[in-house]
Amino acid sequence: MLTLTGGLESTRLLLSEQRRVSYATARMDFYHATFLTGQALVVIGLVLTFLGFLSIIQRDARHAMRRINPKPDATEAPDR
Repeated sequence: MLTLTGGLESTRLLLSEQRRVSYATARMDFYHATFLTGQALVVIGLVLTFLGFLSIIQRDARHAMRRINPKPDATEAPDR
């Protein structure tokens, strides 16, 4: 039969073990959250860099096309 002090002692041990497990779980959750946040920031950075490069390439292509095929001014008479 359990005595009152034996029951309390086993409860203390159980609570101590739960605290340790809870701390380890919280710590692991923190590391996972930090890791996933870092991963998300890297992916967002790569997407923004890709979109920036795309924008620069498109602007450069438009500039090159304007030099090759300039639009006639509205003041000039069209060639016939």
